[in-house]
Amino acid sequence: MHQSGGLTITKLCGELECPKYHLCQVHDLQCYPCPSYCNKTSHNFDVNICERQCQDYIHDFIQHYVRADEIQDSLQELEFLKFWMLCLTILTVIALISMFFASMFLWTRKRKTLNIENGRKETRLKNNMFSVKFKDNAVSILSETIDNQ
Repeated sequence: MHQSGGLTITKLCGELECPKYHLCQVHDLQCYPCPSYCNKTSHNFDVNICERQCQDYIHDFIQHYVRADEIQDSLQELEFLKFWMLCLTILTVIALISMFFASMFLWTRKRKTLNIENGRKETRLKNNMFSVKFKDNAVSILSETIDNQ
């Protein structure tokens, strides 16, 4: 076995080379997956074999160690996502403000158009309906007095 920093690079098992996350059993010179020896729920669980022959599995899956370049990549991706979230937030606010002003403009224009089309009819109608005339301490609606005159 060749080692680099405490971890095995290749795992020779007789004439075989065991793949990553596998161990070599010396009694039959066969490669077996590390999870079957390192997981406590497995029927083949053996702490000694796991610690001795499955350092790569322990490093990556049990201790979850992360390389510095993976951290740097993740931080760059996070910064990129933060930038796009800020851009989307700003665009959303601009779109909402634009929609508000457009609706206010259209509402004002529609109101002016209705006033021009209806002209004095609308204002006279409103005045007739809501005007009150005081005559000899009696209150009467203007439309009634017009009808009586």
